[in-house]
Amino acid sequence: MSPSNPLKSDESYRAVAEKNETDVQAWKLYSRRLEHRIGELRRQLTFRIASDAGHVAQVRELVKEHPCSALLGRTDILFRDGRPKSHLRLVYERSFDHILREYGIENPQSYRLD
Repeated sequence: MSPSNPLKSDESYRAVAEKNETDVQAWKLYSRRLEHRIGELRRQLTFRIASDAGHVAQVRELVKEHPCSALLGRTDILFRDGRPKSHLRLVYERSFDHILREYGIENPQSYRLD
């Protein structure tokens, strides 16, 4: 039975590596953990990009097949250029802002194209 690894987080690996600046093994372990994390994040991003493409396709089909849908109707809320936003746009904006707030990003509307 092998001893448990006291280094449980990326920050733990980094702290050990920085404490022992000449410890090549500590830096290698930290590097491997970061490379693994980058791979995980890349995979997650790929899934989110694919999901986003699917949602865009759904909306395009909705617009094409149901051009008179109430969701496509104008609201009194305007884009910066003065065009009215649709109800569907407001659904998007609420969801977009909600997710960014969940991830701790303040002022999410500043990241939306408006």
